[in-house]
Amino acid sequence: MNHNVVVGYDHTAPSERALAEGTREAVARGGVLRIVHSYHWPVAGRLSSQPEMSQEACHDAAEVLLEAAANGVRAGHPEIDVQTRAVAGYAATALVEACRDAELLVVGNRGTGGFDGLMVGSVSLRALAGVVCPVIMVRGEERPARSAVLAAVDLAGPCDRVFDFAFTLAARRGAALTVVHVWDEPWFLPYNEGDSAFENTANVKDEWAIRLEAVVQPWRSKYSEVAVTELIGAGPAGAELVEASKGFDLLVVGAQRHGGNLHGIRIGPVAHATLHHAECPVAVVPLD
Repeated sequence: MNHNVVVGYDHTAPSERALAEGTREAVARGGVLRIVHSYHWPVAGRLSSQPEMSQEACHDAAEVLLEAAANGVRAGHPEIDVQTRAVAGYAATALVEACRDAELLVVGNRGTGGFDGLMVGSVSLRALAGVVCPVIMVRGEERPARSAVLAAVDLAGPCDRVFDFAFTLAARRGAALTVVHVWDEPWFLPYNEGDSAFENTANVKDEWAIRLEAVVQPWRSKYSEVAVTELIGAGPAGAELVEASKGFDLLVVGAQRHGGNLHGIRIGPVAHATLHHAECPVAVVPLD
C-alpha cells in the first residue's frame, strides 16, 4: 500500500474541511493527495427541474471544480503530488474504487445530498462499508488545535492496528496521545451495598489499568517521542467517548471488517455513536 491519501470532495463546507485534513495527512506522510468528485448528469423531463446537460459537460464542470481545489492545495503545499479524479456515478462507489491503493480516506460528515438533520451522510457511511483502509470522518465544529489525540481500545479484543495508527499519527503531528479503555458499567453494583461496592469497583478498575499499561508499554517504548497518558473509563463506551472528544483534535476507534468475502468496515455501536455525535474528527481503523 502506498502513502496515498484520498479525499471525497464536493465543494461543501464539510468537504472543504475534509480536504484540509487530507492535505495535512498527505504532507505528513509524504504521499500523494487524490481528490475525488463524483457527478450525475441531469436529464430533462418530468422528474427533473434542471436543464439537460451532456455527460461531457458535467465531466468538464467536475474537472473545473477539482482543479480549483487542487490548485488551492498546490499553492500552499507545492511539495506534495496532488491528483484529481472526476467519476460519473455514485460517490461512495467512486471513493471505494479510488482507495484500492490508498493508505487513508478522508471524508466530511455530510455532502450535497445530505439533509440538515442527518448527522452522517449516506455517502460517508457507504464508503466506510466498502473500503479496506482507515477512514477519517471530519466532524465537529472548527476550533483551535489542541495537539491531542485520543485512542479508544478494547482490551478484550485486538488493538494493535489502533495503536499503530494512533501512535504513528501522534508522532507525525507532534501531538500528545491519550489511550483509553472504557469499562462497561460494573455488573455487580446492584448486588453490593455500602462501601463494598466502591471497593470492588476500585479493585476492578485497578486491574484494567494494569492490563492497559502492559499493552501500551511496547508502543510507548517504540514511540518514545510521544507523550502518552492512560485512562480507564466506566460506563457506556459510546457516550463516554463522545463526551471525551470535546478535548481532542482526533478520536481513533477500531471496527471489525465484514466477514467472508465482503470488504469494508462493519460499524459497531461504539463507532456508530462516535461517528454520529463526536465533537472532533473520528478515525475508524479496521482491526483485521
